[in-house]
Amino acid sequence: MKVLIVEPGYSPYEADIENTLASLTAVLESEQYTAAFPFDNTVIAAVYGGDAEKPYNRTLGSIGLVQGRFIVCGSRRGRFVGLTREQAQRYSRRLHFPEKFEERDGRLYSLPCDPKIKPKDERLGDPGRFSFFER
Repeated sequence: MKVLIVEPGYSPYEADIENTLASLTAVLESEQYTAAFPFDNTVIAAVYGGDAEKPYNRTLGSIGLVQGRFIVCGSRRGRFVGLTREQAQRYSRRLHFPEKFEERDGRLYSLPCDPKIKPKDERLGDPGRFSFFER
């Protein structure tokens, strides 16, 4: 299934992964995961592990702060499905800028960073070809 993989410090990238529990836990580096719908619809899910030891990644709408790697995929009738090309492009643009987090006065602040592209040979899943935003 086609998903976006979002890693701390990098712009999202498209990958094809198997739609299995083993594949999800390998990508998320976690035995447990949560599926949420932070994008104001129930068609797109953000799936992430629950490990507080991972580096901060992004802030996502109703979810708040997500730590570690997460994926963005489709959801239909309670099952994960791949993204369409249009969905992958839309959410790749939306999550294009990585965030860095600074603690000041006991509060955590999110600051956008310059986008970095993860080298193709370091990516997870079957990366396919570079998307328009990675050229």
